[in-house]
Amino acid sequence: MGMGESQPVKQCASTGNRSALIACLQPNRRVEVEVDGSGVVK
Repeated sequence: MGMGESQPVKQCASTGNRSALIACLQPNRRVEVEVDGSGVVK
């Protein structure tokens, strides 16, 4: 499940240069995987 937009780790101002914004948003690019061991794919 992608969590970047709905549950950001870090808030970044949209002002400044593009490379600084990309570096600031990098921690928000992640997925969280939940494994329950039932063998059923959700």
